[in-house]
Amino acid sequence: MLISICVPSIRTDTLGDAITSVRAQRHPDWELIVVGQGDESALRAAVADAAADDPRVRCVHLDRLGTSAARNRGISEAKGDVIAFMDDDCEAADDWLTEIAAAFDRHPEVGVVAGALVSPPAGSERFKVCPEMIPFETLHDPVATGCESPEGFGAAGANLAVRRGIAERVGQFDELLGPG
Repeated sequence: MLISICVPSIRTDTLGDAITSVRAQRHPDWELIVVGQGDESALRAAVADAAADDPRVRCVHLDRLGTSAARNRGISEAKGDVIAFMDDDCEAADDWLTEIAAAFDRHPEVGVVAGALVSPPAGSERFKVCPEMIPFETLHDPVATGCESPEGFGAAGANLAVRRGIAERVGQFDELLGPG
């Protein structure tokens, strides 16, 4: 299962760690699309440095700002069966994509997989801003439950994956929405 990862980015100081965490994934079938916004030359340099000539990593530039606009651009660039989203100030656990692929394999009826954002251990120097992304499993069918979600259920754009067909059917992110 090819998973396309879309990372909207304006932060060169944390982007390298995000890219490094993707390159360390156990699931080998992925592509990373960094949608740079802001200082194009600095972002491209940060991507090139962290990618270390890995052909699965590429950078596209978007002249305007906006997380949703960048995610939409990433979707249009994606080649994968699944499109995953993370933020430029997050680091993915090395089994992040493995868990996403396994969840979609176990539940072919599921269109979206999301996971928790977990705070790093106290005193950790590893994370600059965003917590580690850890998958967990909860099934929620809003049609069957009358839109009532399970207790503790939530999703963040920094740890979200969607099947391509669902993304095409639902359409683009609302570009009036920002992060969160």
